[in-house]
Amino acid sequence: MRRKRQSETPEESAIRKKKDRESRRLRRADSTEKEKMMERISNSQSKLETRLSETQERADERRASLQSNAKAKRASETKEQRTERFTYHSTRYRNKKDEKNATTAKDAFGEDFLNRGHDQEESESTRDYDIDERLVRLGKSIDTFTTAPTIVIANSTNDFVDLDFHRTKGDQLYATLNPRQKEFCDAVIAAATDFTLPQIFVLDGPGELGRRTHTTTLLSNGRTSASLFKLKIGNDSKTSNHSKGSNETKKLKEVDVIIWDECSMISKTALETADFVLRDLPDSPFSFGGKRIVLAGDFRQILPVIRRGTKTDLINNCIKNSYLWNQFQKFLLLDNMRIGDANWIKFLLDVGDGVANDYEDRVTLLESLTVLEDLVDDVFGGSNKGKDTSVPRITCYEDKNLPFHLKRTQFPVKLAFAISINKAQGRSFGRVGLYLPEDVFAHGQTYVALSRARSKNELFIKSTSERLFNVVYREIL
Repeated sequence: MRRKRQSETPEESAIRKKKDRESRRLRRADSTEKEKMMERISNSQSKLETRLSETQERADERRASLQSNAKAKRASETKEQRTERFTYHSTRYRNKKDEKNATTAKDAFGEDFLNRGHDQEESESTRDYDIDERLVRLGKSIDTFTTAPTIVIANSTNDFVDLDFHRTKGDQLYATLNPRQKEFCDAVIAAATDFTLPQIFVLDGPGELGRRTHTTTLLSNGRTSASLFKLKIGNDSKTSNHSKGSNETKKLKEVDVIIWDECSMISKTALETADFVLRDLPDSPFSFGGKRIVLAGDFRQILPVIRRGTKTDLINNCIKNSYLWNQFQKFLLLDNMRIGDANWIKFLLDVGDGVANDYEDRVTLLESLTVLEDLVDDVFGGSNKGKDTSVPRITCYEDKNLPFHLKRTQFPVKLAFAISINKAQGRSFGRVGLYLPEDVFAHGQTYVALSRARSKNELFIKSTSERLFNVVYREIL
């Protein structure tokens, strides 16, 4: 029970109760007013959201309509109209006040050609041709992204060839050839004047036996086969993006001799596509359009890579299993061009032929090759050891040959002094460190790894065993 207020008269009590009732009434009125105010605010917000949603829908419809109209307009416009549109937008961009601070990736690409002595116009066109060529190899075209270059790049004075100089140089090199090398050169030279003779050749032999004497002197300013024949890398070079009316095709028609080095790495499909391209240009019935083709390589080396391919797949993909192979006139180099390294060369050839393999297909290393300490110190001296640097991680995506989209975060590091065995094929180094924490797994990898150094004394190996696993497919030797 409430305690009765002391010394409160009945009149005072009645007044107090009346005031309490009035206070409660006012509080209830305030609460109702607040509820009404909140309801009005909620209604206003709902109306505003509805209006915003309707406005956004109208904007989306307008945007979709504009995009559809623009797409239809671009699909129906001529090449001249596309060029005019591209020029108009390019001019607008260049006329912006902040032009001095505006740099694009294409501008950066063009700097390389500016530094080579081209003027601004030539640099831009050469840049676009270069980008287009790289896109074509991936089955795309620069037309997909922008207008193709229309300016034809004229031959520069740097394209001048001093025939007298090269004739003198050729005579000097010819005088140094051994009998087998001369036999090969004579056959190729004779085919240039007598088209009844075979026009396609294969020079088979390691670089140490003199093959590089030919190829390295002849392949200056050379190009990759994918670039020359516009091979589609995405479908294993089974088709080409060559167009009969392109400038590249016109240049290819003028070619008399094609020298194709590292032929062991040529896939059967790439060779056959090249044959199709060269036949198709002049509609010729002859292999490779009647052009002289010189392949050079060493089949002890690594074969073309096939993702998840079996031994049978790799062997079948070798050019020796192409229908064209029997048409080649074949030359084999056997004489050692490094008399001082005769024992080392013999060891390498035994590794490549599988002769050095024991019953477990392993090769026992020669003495003094195994490194037990720090391989980096032995090769580089360790001058940068202990230095710190900051490298940010980036997000990379991969979906090729995968049923899902792979996303991973990694350091964007591509070490200049570290290279895989496959990437090292065809190269020679003054000093090589070979790190083999695990066995090799493909034909020719052991042979390629051991033969990258120019001398046995410049090869350092760190492996879990002095007996290296050696994979050799004798079917293609």
